[in-house]
Amino acid sequence: MMKFIIVCWLAGLLSACSGLPRVKNLPSQPQTSRMFKVEQFDEKGGLHRTSLLVVEFMPQKWRWVQTDPLGSPVARVVLTSQGWQNDGFVMPNKQSVQVFSALTTTLTANAPVFDFSAVTNTPHGKCYEVNHRKAWCIGHQQSSTRIFLPDHTQWRIEELKVF
Repeated sequence: MMKFIIVCWLAGLLSACSGLPRVKNLPSQPQTSRMFKVEQFDEKGGLHRTSLLVVEFMPQKWRWVQTDPLGSPVARVVLTSQGWQNDGFVMPNKQSVQVFSALTTTLTANAPVFDFSAVTNTPHGKCYEVNHRKAWCIGHQQSSTRIFLPDHTQWRIEELKVF
């Protein structure tokens, strides 16, 4: 029975990682960190959750920490040249990692970090495919970025300026 549980757990872990793009390169960033307001909307466009995201840029990795308004962690991961890795004891959050991947795509538009099987221009922005499956679409509004995931959730990301 224990072997069955371990095999199921490993299969679930591998399937959760298969939809993420492969890292081509991880360019250095001019800033050491950036802070974002993250708003998640449901399928009908209603606000579901607001959170804070801090990205810390280090030479060989980028640390992503997303917290709720009270400071409790929602997601905590590191992006390296090997891909996404959990950072600490926070439960994996696949949806947040998808949003972080889309935001990485926006932050590195001139030097893409990921390998995509296709990128399509649409009237609302660009849609990206990984392994010939839709990964996310990104649109830009005045001071924010809109991210649309295949599960029909929408995300609005707005950078917060820290003085």
